[in-house]
This record gives sequence, structure tokens and C-alpha cells, in this order.
Amino acid sequence: MHTQEDHGTNKQRRHILDRLTAIPLGILLGVLFWVLDAAVDSLVFDKGSFLEQLYIHVAPHDLLMRTVVLAMFIVLGSLWATLSARNRRTREELQIMTRAALDAIIVIGGRGTITSWNAAAASMFGYSAEEAIGENLHQLLAPPRYQLAFREGFARFQKSGRGDAIDQTIELAGLRKSGEEFPISLSLSAMRITGEWRAVGIVRDITNRKQAEEDLRESEKQFRTLFEASPLPINMADSGGRLALANIAFQELLGYSATELSGMTFLDIIHPEDKKADSVAFQSALAEHHSEYRIQQRCRFTLALQ
Repeated sequence: MHTQEDHGTNKQRRHILDRLTAIPLGILLGVLFWVLDAAVDSLVFDKGSFLEQLYIHVAPHDLLMRTVVLAMFIVLGSLWATLSARNRRTREELQIMTRAALDAIIVIGGRGTITSWNAAAASMFGYSAEEAIGENLHQLLAPPRYQLAFREGFARFQKSGRGDAIDQTIELAGLRKSGEEFPISLSLSAMRITGEWRAVGIVRDITNRKQAEEDLRESEKQFRTLFEASPLPINMADSGGRLALANIAFQELLGYSATELSGMTFLDIIHPEDKKADSVAFQSALAEHHSEYRIQQRCRFTLALQ
């Protein structure tokens, strides 16, 4: 098991190794320039033999130029090592964040093929990185009914980096390796790399959320059925005392229609002498966060005469 300290030590060692590799490379390039310059002075400008121009009778200005060039290559080598280390560190940090992400993170190139595939994507869709990378994303992960729209939208994206789904979060169906469809939330963004538009998709499996929403709808449907079918008069009021729901038995008891009750508060249907006590009980229930309270009262009702 590797600790964070071990990881930091390894990074520092790689950085030192980069410098040890790049600086000798800079020296080598500087020496090659020295040799090449000596050969040109000897063969082209006829300033003497090659060995004389290399290190025996070198003109002061040639010596200065070669020394400056050698130093420049050494400095460039050191800078290259530093930039390489920074780039690698950035890539490593990005890979760590991608691997640790709970959502699937997928990158596709200009031809629609997958170029990056994290562990969450593998777990979600069932394909390993080796299986997914290089494959066409739409053919691999999209149900057949989406294929035409995806092809048309991606053709536009290749040219401009724009599309109906770019910088949007949409809900649609994904396709697992097993062939099972499941609901997903997809957030897309575009980036241009080396003259090519690429898309980054963050995918979340929303199966549980959709199931919870369906369960809530079913629960509300059952409640509505029981509420309306109850032989007992029932009403529900909001925090302002306005009647929000009243079942059929309640409407028949007081003689008001559902439309008439929807514009009334509970105090509108209470006998004037009972309003104060009921109002106090209602406010007390709100203050103590009670969802219901009990009180005996007299109600005002209407009679339909025939």
C-alpha cells in the first residue's frame, strides 16, 4: 500500500531524473553545435584545420559564441525538464481526479471515438477502458432510436463545436454492455485541442432517482384515491390557512363545491364564536411544527334548496 508521502517522494525522484536527463541532452546539443561550427569554419571559410578550429586556435568571438550557445542549450534543457515535469504532474492530477470521480467522465475526439474513459464509466456501462477507447461513442452507448439524431448533431459539432446538447444537462437513455437500457443525466461541454473539437461528457446513472420519482407519483395517486373515497369529511390547509384540498365528503357536508372552497380559508367556514380558539390552535400547531391538530368547532355550511 502506497502512502501519500511515498507518492510525493516518487514525484520528486521523477523530477530529478528529468533534470538529469535533460541537462546532459542540452550539453550534447551544445557540443554538437561546437563541432558543427568548427567544421564550417574549417571547410567553408578555410580558417584552418578542423582540429585547430575545434579547440587549438579558436578565435575569441567564435569561442564566446560557442560558449553562449552551449549555455543556452543547457538552460533550455533545464526549462524543458521543468515544463515536462509540470505537464506530467497536471496529467497525473487529472487522472487521479478522473479515477476518483463517482460520475462517468468520457471524452470523445473529432471523429466521435472515445479517447478517455474513467473507472466510473467502466462500472456504469460494463466496458473496460481497453474495450471502450477507440470505439464510436454513439454506436457503443446509445440506443438505436438516438442514432440518426446523434449523427446529425455530431456533424454540426465537428465544424463549430456547437450543438443543442453542448453546455446543457439532458436526460436520456444509455445502453449497457448487456444491452440493458437505463436512464442517465448527461452534461456536455466542448473544447478545442490541436485544431479539433472534442466533447467532454459527465454521465450520471439516475435509475434510483427515477424510481423514487415513480414511487412518489404512485404514492400520491394512492393517497388521492383514498382521500377522495373516504366517507369522512377531510380537508387540508396550507401554512396560511387557505384550504388546499377538500374531499367529496367534506364538500357535501358543508355544501360548497371544490372551486368555492379553493378560494377560502379555514376561518371562512367556522362559526364566528369559534374562530379565535381555532386560530390559536392553528398558529400553535405551526409554531411547534405539528402536521395536524384536533379541536371541536362549529362550521358554517350552505343548504341547497329545491
